[in-house]
Amino acid sequence: MNFSVNNNNIKDTAGIVKCSCGVLFMLFCFCYIYFIQSEILAKAQFVYSDGLTSYHSIMTPLIVAGVLQIIQYVCFSLLRLPQKFYALSYFPSCIVLAMLSNFTEQRVEHFYFGAWAWVTPLLLILYISVVMLIREFFKDKVQDKQTFDIIITPNSIILMALFIFVGSISENNDIYLYELKTERLVAEGDYEGALNVGERSLVSSPKLTQLRMYALVKQDMLAERIFDFPQYYGTEGLLPAYDTTRTNRVLASDIYANMGVVPGCGIKSVEQFLNIVMKGEKKRSNTVIDYYLCFQLLKKDLLTFERVFYDNYNPERMDVPRAYQEALLLKAEQDGDSLSYISQETRERYNAYKLEKAQYLSDNARRNKTRQNFGNTYWWYYENEK
Repeated sequence: MNFSVNNNNIKDTAGIVKCSCGVLFMLFCFCYIYFIQSEILAKAQFVYSDGLTSYHSIMTPLIVAGVLQIIQYVCFSLLRLPQKFYALSYFPSCIVLAMLSNFTEQRVEHFYFGAWAWVTPLLLILYISVVMLIREFFKDKVQDKQTFDIIITPNSIILMALFIFVGSISENNDIYLYELKTERLVAEGDYEGALNVGERSLVSSPKLTQLRMYALVKQDMLAERIFDFPQYYGTEGLLPAYDTTRTNRVLASDIYANMGVVPGCGIKSVEQFLNIVMKGEKKRSNTVIDYYLCFQLLKKDLLTFERVFYDNYNPERMDVPRAYQEALLLKAEQDGDSLSYISQETRERYNAYKLEKAQYLSDNARRNKTRQNFGNTYWWYYENEK
C-alpha cells in the first residue's frame, strides 16, 4: 500500500516510523536478553553486586530495553536525522547492548572491557562522522514528496543490520552457558532442573561435571547416576579443589560443607582429602563414603573400591546402586567370581554390552557404537575413557 506524505500528514508518517522502529527494537532487546543472555547477565549481576541483588528474568530485560530506548531518544533529539535514516539513532543503544552481550567468563570475573575500551570510542567517532555527512547531504532535500514505503524501507534495513551486528558479537560457547544455568539452578535448589541442562549434549567441563555431581549428591543419586553424564575428566570432575573464591554462586565450601567436613590448610589434593577423611576416627557420612567410592571408580582402582565397598556396605541386606553393581560385576568377572546380589537387569545389560563390542573390529567404531547404548555404564567408562 502506498501512502503519500505531504505537509499535513508528514508528522503522522514520522510517528508511524518511530513507533514501528521502537516496537521492533524493544521486542528484539527483550527476546535477546531473555532467551540468550539472561544467564550471563545474572552471573554478572551476582558478581558485581557481591551477591546482594538478584536477577529478575522478566524485569531486567524490560528495564534494559527501556534504558536503551531512552538512550535512542536522546541521540535522535541531538542528531536530528532525516526520517529515512531514523533507525541510525539506535546505533549507540545497540553498542551498549552488544557490550552487555559480550560478557565472557574472564570479563565477568575480573571486570574489564577488553577491546571495547578502544573499539567503542572508534565506533562512535565513525558513527558521528556518518551522521554529519547524511545531515549535510539531505539538508536541502525536499522530503514532503516521499512515500511511506520510501521512508520505512531504509529504516527496516538499518534496524535489521543493527540486530545482526548485536547477535554476532557474543563470544560465549555452549559449555559456559551450561555452567551458568546449572550453577544458578543448583544455587536455587532445583537439582533435577540442573541435571536436565544440556542433558543431550556430549560437551562438558570440569566445573560443569562437578556441579552435576553435587546435584546428584543432593538427591542421593550419585552412585546411581554418576555415569549418566560425560566423565571426560576422571577424578577431577568429582570434586572441586578447595578455594576461597566468592564469585561463584555455588562455592567449593558449600560442596564440602554438605559432606560434613572441610579440608584443612595443608590439603593439596582431593585424593589426599578423601583418604584422610576415610582413615579418620570419626564416623563417616554416607555422602563421604559415596564420594570416596566414586572417586575410586573414576580412578579405575577396582581393588580399593571393592575393599572399601565391603567395609561399608552389606549388599545382601540392601539395594546396591547401579554404578556399584556394574563395577562389582566387572571385578567379579576379572576374578572369576560369581555375585548373587547383582540384579538380573544388570547382568543382561552387561551381556548385551559384550555382544555389541564383539561386532566391531575397529577400536573407534567399537567406542562410538557402544556409546549409543552403553555410554552411561561404568563398563564403557572403564574401557574407553583415559
